[in-house]
Amino acid sequence: MKLSPLPKALGLLLLLVFTSACQKTAEVDTFASPNMLTAQGESEPSNTHNLNYRYIKNDVADAAKTPKGTVVLLHGLWRDWRAMAGLERHLQSEGYTTINISYPSTEYDIPTLVSEYVAPVLEQFPRHSATQTSSALHFVTHSMGGILVRHLLQEYEVANLGRVVMLAPPNSGSEIVDSTMNLPFSSPSPATVQLSTAANSFVNQLGPANYELGIIAGNANNNIITNALIDGENDGVVSVKSTYMENMQDCIVVPLKHYRLRGDAKVKMQVSHFLNKGVFDKQLVSVSSCGAEKTAILTRR
Repeated sequence: MKLSPLPKALGLLLLLVFTSACQKTAEVDTFASPNMLTAQGESEPSNTHNLNYRYIKNDVADAAKTPKGTVVLLHGLWRDWRAMAGLERHLQSEGYTTINISYPSTEYDIPTLVSEYVAPVLEQFPRHSATQTSSALHFVTHSMGGILVRHLLQEYEVANLGRVVMLAPPNSGSEIVDSTMNLPFSSPSPATVQLSTAANSFVNQLGPANYELGIIAGNANNNIITNALIDGENDGVVSVKSTYMENMQDCIVVPLKHYRLRGDAKVKMQVSHFLNKGVFDKQLVSVSSCGAEKTAILTRR
């Protein structure tokens, strides 16, 4: 259903008020924790910002159980590391070491967030031999976090890259961004502007996946305003079709809203299943066909 011009304008105004409130109340919080690491070693990272992340090493006591590698978690817009804490705990229970990174999503553009807040964290950790079974470095993201990973993997070499799982990534942009960024009194963040659906937007200039990628999209949205703004099935923020990406390995669609995806128990199981197997568990939840074909992993630059 499409709204007539006047109700649609009122709806956009309400949406602007809502998003502005969220922007003020959900800014990324720095956190002081015994688990927070700082730059060490002979070479210091190029940035001058505080690096905020939580690193939890999974020391497996059972000799029969092999550590599964390390998972880097990246939250989305207006959030911090706590948004991914549930997934973090689940992955630790599955035998993974985790690096849960916070970054100031509303302050800088995506390249700056990657170069100043994500890459320097990963530079703190030593390279492992590709023959080590526990050395694979995986990524699990929600929303805009997936776009940061796309840029990271396009610009940086990642030793022994594992698999990537993206939850509701705006891989082709979001109509919500298109509808709100030019409204009166709107002041979208630098990264938000880069998530436009325009053909020349930042997100639409990123290349296809040359790594094993699994995507989980949501299609639950009972909000009449956002349903009118977004074309086709959507989760209230991103359309299902916008999550898809060239060369994705596998994808599923689940009946959840955008912000419910990262905390859902079945979604967590699907994430760990893809990290383990390279495919999602089609017996666990019904999926829509997305035409994903397996793609050979290329050597990183």
